[in-house]
Amino acid sequence: MKKSFTLVEMMMAVSIFTVVMGMVFTTLKLNDIYRYNVGIQMGLYRQNKRAQDTIGRELRLSAPDKFSLIDSDGDSAFDTIRFQIPLPTLDDEYNIRWGADSTEGYYIQYKLDNTYLKRQILDSGFSWVSERIIGADFDNLEFSSSGCPDNCIINITTRVLKKNPSDLWREFSLEVTSYVYVRNR
Repeated sequence: MKKSFTLVEMMMAVSIFTVVMGMVFTTLKLNDIYRYNVGIQMGLYRQNKRAQDTIGRELRLSAPDKFSLIDSDGDSAFDTIRFQIPLPTLDDEYNIRWGADSTEGYYIQYKLDNTYLKRQILDSGFSWVSERIIGADFDNLEFSSSGCPDNCIINITTRVLKKNPSDLWREFSLEVTSYVYVRNR
């Protein structure tokens, strides 16, 4: 008599194999979804960090009397900052010249335009001269200051919001606040 599997034993083996493969597939799919979501969140963090570093690097050069916080949309939150930085050359009397992009009297301005965070250069009459997009998908930008004029600290809060393209109901949001000490006097 030959030894072989019965139909019931084969059906049980196939059923167990199917359940195990289903669990493996589900685990791998969930891992892909998790990696994708973590990738989006890391991208949002990098974008937020890069924007705050860009603003902070220039703002540290400013002085307490050379910046102003502006509420451009009337919601009582300061969503625009305008400031000047010292220029690389001194005037004829060896005083610091203040401006932006090597032009005396010009201003640097950071503001949110729809979902784009923009760095703008304004002339002395606050007319737009040039602009550069710092980042996209921004949902909020707020500035506040404390301790001015002695120990001037500016709080920068940014929030990035991105919808998951594969699941339009899911949103990823990340809010970051940093503190910049304005050094020059």
